[in-house]
Amino acid sequence: GLEETYPEFKTPDSPSQRVGGAPLKEFKTVEHTISMLSMDNTYSYDELREFDKRIKKVLGEKEIDYFVEEKIDGVSISLVYRDGLFVLGATRGDGRFGDDVTENLKTIKTIPLKLPAAGARYGGKVPQILEIRGEVYMPHASFEKLNRQKEKAGDELFANPRNACAGTLKLLDPKIVAGRDLSIFCHGAGLIKGKRLASQSELLDFFEALG
Repeated sequence: GLEETYPEFKTPDSPSQRVGGAPLKEFKTVEHTISMLSMDNTYSYDELREFDKRIKKVLGEKEIDYFVEEKIDGVSISLVYRDGLFVLGATRGDGRFGDDVTENLKTIKTIPLKLPAAGARYGGKVPQILEIRGEVYMPHASFEKLNRQKEKAGDELFANPRNACAGTLKLLDPKIVAGRDLSIFCHGAGLIKGKRLASQSELLDFFEALG
């Protein structure tokens, strides 16, 4: 194609990056600048009240504002943008070290390969470094389609969409990943250089402004 003949025209945000390149031999290990911690859960009001007490004690505050948001149980992922370009995508791994799955993540259409200008509200700039954290997941329609294909081929079916998503991200061939229609739910941030955000709601508004 054009980019093979003229490699200087190939950019990190090119549409060709979506379809998946040559299979990888292995995933590189990368270190997270800020550790990726796992989320805790509870099914008890008493535990929730104890959590509230601990937060107030640690912060020395009598009243705390909470931000309630949806959660999708997928595979925890870190996306690193440098000057607005997507340069690294990694799994959580053990929290300190994860796998570099950038090529697989580039095939997910809901992950921008290049961030647009942030709009007048944010001074029109993107941060020098922006690490977005979220969950990559497999929508139900994609999961059902994949299991129909597996059944037809006589292969073992995936038990649930989360397992299917985790298995897909471990594939060394981005072309196969591209055909599995994964998506992402962005909910947090790691390292940010060049922008100060005061609250979780402001962070999510900023993410929306960046597409």
